[in-house]
Amino acid sequence: MPKWTKDQLSVITAENKEILVSAAAGSGKTAVLVERVAELIRKGYKLNRMLIITFTHAAAAEMKEKIRKRLETERSEPVIAAALDSLESSDISTIHSFCQRLIRSQFQAIGKDPFVGICDEAQKKQLMRKAFRSALDLLSEEKRSFLLYLQYYA
Repeated sequence: MPKWTKDQLSVITAENKEILVSAAAGSGKTAVLVERVAELIRKGYKLNRMLIITFTHAAAAEMKEKIRKRLETERSEPVIAAALDSLESSDISTIHSFCQRLIRSQFQAIGKDPFVGICDEAQKKQLMRKAFRSALDLLSEEKRSFLLYLQYYA
């Protein structure tokens, strides 16, 4: 078991709070978050009721594996064993994946296409060009309106 700093312990044991963990690379953020998950499970929180978000798919997979390894060290505890059983159905993902699942499951309530996807770089460039052209058109229209205003009132 690592020796935690005061700040790390405050993250691990924080309850009913929104927390932001920000620290340099290699400072132990992932280890602290994994321990926080284990601590919450020991306190009776259900793993499959937690939302654990990372920035990349690789980081999400790594987080899931580290949680698995950490929980396996206490598998004899019933709440830990139950959490291990629910690990595959737990929500450990990127923010994009989470939002995409949420939109697909609630598409009728929000009035969106359930097959919405995350755009790739080519789609992103195309959307950016379209938005840029629309912005230029809007500015151009405003410029024409302004020039007409000047003609009549200047």
